[in-house]
Amino acid sequence: MSLRNNQRVVYTSPIKALSNQKYRELLEEFTDVGLMTGDVTINPTASCLVMTTEILRNMLYRGSEVIREIHWIIFDEIHYMRDRERGVVWEETIILLPSHVRMVFLSATIPNALEFAEWISFIQKQIVHVVYTEKRITPLVHYFRTNKLYKIKDNKFHKEEFQKAMKTIKKKRVNEKDVMEVLDDISLPAVVFSFRRKDCEYFAMRLEQDFLTDEEKKVVRTVFDNAICGLRKEDRDIPIIQNILPLLCRGIGIHHSGLLPIVKEIVEILFQEGYLKVLFATETFSIGLNMPAKSVVFVGLKKFDGIRNRMLTSAEYVQMSGRAGRRGIDKMGLVVSLVSEAMTYKDLKELFSCAKDNLISAFRLTYNMILNLMRVEGLDPLFLISRSFHHFQAFKQGKAKEKELFEMYEEIKNLPSNNLTQLLEKREKERLKRCESLKHVFSPYLKKGRVVDVILPRAGASVTLRNCIVENVYEDKIGVYVLTSKDIRKIEVDLNLIEEVYQMRAKLNFKVFIKEFEKVQDKDAENGMMNEILKIEKEIAKEAGDGNVDLSICFLCKKPFVFCLSDCSKDLIVGEVISADFDVEALVKKHFAIGSTTEPSPQARDALEYIRNENLKMSYTKKFEEMTKLLDVYHMDECKKMIKVLKSLEYCDETTVLVKGKLACEISSGDELVLTEMIFNGDFTKLPINEFVPLLSCLVFEEWNDEEHVLVEENKKLYGLIEHSVQNVCKALKDHGLPISPKKYLRKFSYELMDVVKMWVDGKTFIQICENTEVFEGSIIRTFKRLEELLKQLSNAARIIGNVELENML
Repeated sequence: MSLRNNQRVVYTSPIKALSNQKYRELLEEFTDVGLMTGDVTINPTASCLVMTTEILRNMLYRGSEVIREIHWIIFDEIHYMRDRERGVVWEETIILLPSHVRMVFLSATIPNALEFAEWISFIQKQIVHVVYTEKRITPLVHYFRTNKLYKIKDNKFHKEEFQKAMKTIKKKRVNEKDVMEVLDDISLPAVVFSFRRKDCEYFAMRLEQDFLTDEEKKVVRTVFDNAICGLRKEDRDIPIIQNILPLLCRGIGIHHSGLLPIVKEIVEILFQEGYLKVLFATETFSIGLNMPAKSVVFVGLKKFDGIRNRMLTSAEYVQMSGRAGRRGIDKMGLVVSLVSEAMTYKDLKELFSCAKDNLISAFRLTYNMILNLMRVEGLDPLFLISRSFHHFQAFKQGKAKEKELFEMYEEIKNLPSNNLTQLLEKREKERLKRCESLKHVFSPYLKKGRVVDVILPRAGASVTLRNCIVENVYEDKIGVYVLTSKDIRKIEVDLNLIEEVYQMRAKLNFKVFIKEFEKVQDKDAENGMMNEILKIEKEIAKEAGDGNVDLSICFLCKKPFVFCLSDCSKDLIVGEVISADFDVEALVKKHFAIGSTTEPSPQARDALEYIRNENLKMSYTKKFEEMTKLLDVYHMDECKKMIKVLKSLEYCDETTVLVKGKLACEISSGDELVLTEMIFNGDFTKLPINEFVPLLSCLVFEEWNDEEHVLVEENKKLYGLIEHSVQNVCKALKDHGLPISPKKYLRKFSYELMDVVKMWVDGKTFIQICENTEVFEGSIIRTFKRLEELLKQLSNAARIIGNVELENML
């Protein structure tokens, strides 16, 4: 439609691979198509331009002529706006776009699409239409595989099959044999997701099957040869290029961020054309690329997220499993998870809940952003902040809290004042102090089966858990079984939270125990005073904001846990048992009747009532402060401090961006403050090229693959220049209320590729470079490209500020 009306259209995507794919697809449909990414520019005057969002953002800041000619912009995979590092680019772009531009946003994973549409309508003053469907065209069938395939879910859950699968788990880690066996069980083509790049290569290299005919092998070799013919002869001998061809000729592919771009592109083309039957890939393959398969296999359901190993979220599972089932080809898609760790049915339900993560703004201020806004006439940082999706969401939350606070105020304005809370807090401190002092006394007696009382400290009132049974003893914790009116819980508590240790040790015969437990657990002992106590306790938990508090009744003495705050000391019924060993089921039978006949005293109820009132008042104050912050322009205080930092470092004054600021405006591929300080310190002009470029590599490479990497003396001296500038920047940040330790700041600058970059500058071949590092080839190329990009930005900046010496060197 736009091409017919001679209007320019821009298609933006979050990743270069998706841009390349869309460029190829659009080129087949239309001829006047261009591509603009950090790697390549093809036909930039075309009517239809495919580009990354960063390119479009930079055009907006520089007032490019292209912007005035654009009529439509398509933002694909807009849910990428939640990305912690790059999400802010989408918000900047959308806010800065002129009002005549019409926008189309595409995503399969935005449950709060209406809220997003409200924001777009608010900032662009345009009517926004939301078109969506919750129906999946090709249904999925989900299996777990241990010793064989177990159907877990189709149009319903199969709990019995799940339980069978859990009982047959024997291995702690999936190996290549498991992968080979599952590929024999399923229909191809298949994408096998692994969350470690090395595992993708490991499994692919050990796969023995051959999936292609001789004719198909010829086609694969032709595509491969045509793709690499542009490479220099020595570059064709790079290990990954030599190793990947035999795999491709057997219908096996690898796809992850550490591969060379040309290898990834070959893999993408062959997979799209149906010549790859098994593709081992990381999570990035599921983002945007339109490459479905008949089946999807998960090598595991846990991933390391940079902090810990955790279960996949439902949104992550949906994104990856969604690659199964080709529309118009397959009646259904097959999803198989290789399971090597037991999981609960609750975990399973959460995984298959199809819950999609709300689009939450990842907006953050950068010094480059602030300086660019100050430089554009009619714009200032407040304009961008006040129109951000972050502020829009915060303001909505603030309005919701305003209504809640009004109702809360009506409840608390007539509450009586008292000092009982302080007395109870003092008593709790004494109890915890006693536990700490008895830690060394109790330790020798903590064996499996020992009966103990433990304390769970929390706001308002601690919880005492009576008659817990020790299951494991660790260096500073114990694992105990807690019997509640609902079920048997296993928890871990610190050794300094043990209140009592009894002579008794329980025989953990759980088959018999669970049977006895089921007989009595449904009896109703909640009546009278106990109901009042439980009601108050729930309110305390709610006001304290602790949604995970167990509000069950102690199974053995049939009293609410919180009752142990005041007068439960006289109810140590387990103390009557003095034998060294006894069966747990005997304990259940002996004490169930005793516990159920004891009615809690009113003192507990009164104490809790006071605590509830005080918590309510504190909660009101806290929520009022939260509401005030939410209704204020978010990030404004931070922005003012950042502007003070820029003024103190002489990047700007009250109204004008100064010379240092103009240079920092041009830098988006590295830390703008540190780089600018180093340039104005003259750190670079006195360095030879084979030292200057390796030093720059630290500013674009952030991976720390080898924590034991030792810097040679020459590189240590160079890295010291970065350390000096970081010290100065950190001092300015601290002076204006934005403290950060230099050590933490330096973690952004990895020196692990300094030697690699020096070899590159000295003219070594890429194969020689790869032989001297463990870093993936793709990461090296990406660093080289970012270095090239940064060098161009520095050259442009040197020209703008009139630094002829630096410009000539670059």
